[in-house]
Amino acid sequence: MHGDRTQQQRHQAVQDFTSGNCPILVATSVAARGLDFPLIGYVVNYDLPDSSDFYIHRIGRT
Repeated sequence: MHGDRTQQQRHQAVQDFTSGNCPILVATSVAARGLDFPLIGYVVNYDLPDSSDFYIHRIGRT
């Protein structure tokens, strides 16, 4: 999921993920803001940010 997808495409991706229809969701940092999935088993951070403050903010949301 990324910023170039339409709102409908992003909504469908979230719906597919939460329903279990799609067990993996890949998202950019921009697209991931505001998402909340309370029952996630794993989070993989790829391409870590340059700033430790931004990284702490990112992982604090997981």
